[in-house]
Amino acid sequence: MGKNYKGSTIFHLAIKRRETKICKLLYEIGAMKDLITRIEDNQLNNMLHILSQSAKPKRFQTVSGVAFQMQRKLLWFEVHIS
Repeated sequence: MGKNYKGSTIFHLAIKRRETKICKLLYEIGAMKDLITRIEDNQLNNMLHILSQSAKPKRFQTVSGVAFQMQRKLLWFEVHIS
């Protein structure tokens, strides 16, 4: 899989920018998605790490606590990737 100079794939960038259409391609790939989602960039971040870092704080102001925030991020990932 091709990576840029930071070690990011197109899917890393799509998740960072919340590009749902590109993220949905992972679902269409089928079983390969399990391998692709584990790919790490140069800073050893996989796609779930990037998802947790990229959410805008305003989006989670209604949710208190870090656990609930992470739950929302994981839900976004599951809805858009699965």
